[in-house]
Amino acid sequence: MIVKLVYFLFGVGVFFSISVLLDCYPKIRLICSDIFRVFCFFAKWIKKANIESEFTGIIEILSKDFNKEIRENFLPKCKVKWVNKKNVDNYLNNKGDAIICINFTKNRDMNIFNALNNYVKISVLSTAKPFMEPYVNKAINYVTLRALLLKSNRKSLSIFNKYYTDEIDEVQDEFQKINSLYEIGYFKRILLPELSDWGERVSIEIPSDELKKESEEFINWLYEDTKIDTREDEQFNFIYERKNLKIAIILVAKEETYNNYGMEPYFKRANQYASRDFNSFYLLAIGETKGEIAKNLARELQETECYHKKTREISYYIIQDQKRIKHTCIGLTPDVTTIIQKAWERIESHFTKSEAFYVTIEEVVEKNVLVDAYGLKITMNSDELASFEIPDCRRYFHFDQDIKVFVKLFNRDDNNIELSNINTETDPQKLVDKISKKSSEVIIGKVGKILKTNDYEHALIVSIQGSSFKGFIPRYFASNYEYRKISDQYEVGDEVEISLIEFNEEHASFRCKCVNLINPWENVAFTENDIIEVTVCLIREQYVICEAECGVYGKLPVSQLSWSSREDNLNLINELNIGQQIEVKVLNADFLNKKIIFSKKQVEENPNITFHRSNLGKFFDGSVTKIHFSGINVKIDEFIKAFIPISEISKEYINDIEDVVQIGEKVTVKITGYDDLYENVVASIKQAIE
Repeated sequence: MIVKLVYFLFGVGVFFSISVLLDCYPKIRLICSDIFRVFCFFAKWIKKANIESEFTGIIEILSKDFNKEIRENFLPKCKVKWVNKKNVDNYLNNKGDAIICINFTKNRDMNIFNALNNYVKISVLSTAKPFMEPYVNKAINYVTLRALLLKSNRKSLSIFNKYYTDEIDEVQDEFQKINSLYEIGYFKRILLPELSDWGERVSIEIPSDELKKESEEFINWLYEDTKIDTREDEQFNFIYERKNLKIAIILVAKEETYNNYGMEPYFKRANQYASRDFNSFYLLAIGETKGEIAKNLARELQETECYHKKTREISYYIIQDQKRIKHTCIGLTPDVTTIIQKAWERIESHFTKSEAFYVTIEEVVEKNVLVDAYGLKITMNSDELASFEIPDCRRYFHFDQDIKVFVKLFNRDDNNIELSNINTETDPQKLVDKISKKSSEVIIGKVGKILKTNDYEHALIVSIQGSSFKGFIPRYFASNYEYRKISDQYEVGDEVEISLIEFNEEHASFRCKCVNLINPWENVAFTENDIIEVTVCLIREQYVICEAECGVYGKLPVSQLSWSSREDNLNLINELNIGQQIEVKVLNADFLNKKIIFSKKQVEENPNITFHRSNLGKFFDGSVTKIHFSGINVKIDEFIKAFIPISEISKEYINDIEDVVQIGEKVTVKITGYDDLYENVVASIKQAIE
């Protein structure tokens, strides 16, 4: 206790002595002040240096983690500095390193956000950004920034959300699209590498709307057209092909393809893309087994020395339907020079061994096709493609079709190769002979198209099961319903039973007919003199075609429309409509020869008969409407016209009727009879006078 008291008193004494000394000697006070100021400066400098080093380290760790799934130098090294009067801008130095200058605050989360935000703005796609839309650049920055924040400081995400919600709709919409690519692993493994390389390729050009559209369309393609989880079809071409950006995706979707054919189908497609100057292509697979196939394929492609791996990490897991599913994505770039060299070697080997091999058709014109043979483009003329003369190659061959060929001529010195498809299993003659053997059989065809001209459907085009040729079915071999549309009976995609008739070389198709067609005339429900309801199907000037039952048609002559004059009936026929229901009487029915005559007027009694029956011997006033050499017509009322024979016009002998009566003249007549042959009321002026 005494010792502590002594120490305390000693300390107080020292402090008091120093105070008196500094107060008495100003120079000593000034010297001490300078010493303390130096110590404070170094303390502040050390603190700043520690903060710069800490944030530099954080960004370095995040960039390395980000790069491991792309390539080593995708995100550059970083140096974080305090903002001062000399350095206020963020930039990339000559080495490509990012220099980030920020004002540090007491809010650590804000400091991390600002540092990463500035780093992303200058580091991500620095060469490509001048050629892209500003809102696309911002969206890519936001997706990258969010990915880094998720790895480093989730608390800063609240700051991120505030900035994001203040953005315009275009940026937010594009962010949602690109972020969905991040969720399925395409953002880092496909989108960023391709846009980065694209930026390098177009860096010498002037920024333009065309280039902006090219990059934007690439993002849309990757977002909309490559959803392999719902379209696992290896034959589907996932291709984006523009002037400066050509990307393809090879989908490893079916294990049986690999089990049955090995690597050859994938090699062929890879060589095909390489020969078309694609910048790169990607192997995509879902699941453990398919992922291993993709890895084996990538390894073997690299061993050929024709392809080099573009991206680093190749497998990753995503959550789909609450399941952890493995995805494999491997990017490869082709070495075209090596591919061409290897192609010559392989074709020479086939020539030496006299063995056939498959090539893929790249382009088809009338007289020749361009094929891809292991990445080498070779033209084949029409006389090398089939055993018979082909009038038009486009009718027999199509893009992306595989044909089997052998080498007719190989001359490396002259760069000359001739291939032939004749007598191989893909020779059209062989294919025709193969399918023609089934001419006596019933074959399944699938409706591909309904041909029509000016809305008249006249034929079906069907694909023939087990054949690459099409089938042509004329209307009369497709349906017995003459006046119905073919589309009323068939739809595209329907399967139909057909038989082959003959092969048409000009059109490269089989003429076919549908089998087991129903004959609607076999069991007709009506007979002659029946009154039935029919549907108007076709209207012509002199007649109307009506459907009585499904596929059973008859003719309604214009004279049978009504009991009125021919002129009136010609007007009535124009008032009818297709599809209209009318009641008719069956006048004549020859079902064997498919001929039926209908009458609309005979559904009701002839009004002339009714008038004659009710008014025989009565007198009526009328006017002359027509003069014949044998008599005149007199209109009695709106619907009744009477015929007056020349002998009943006057008591006197008549040489010329017009000397006695004129058209329009008013006369009084007596109803005297009815003419069954002409269905006319007969009257007399002479008897009316008596």
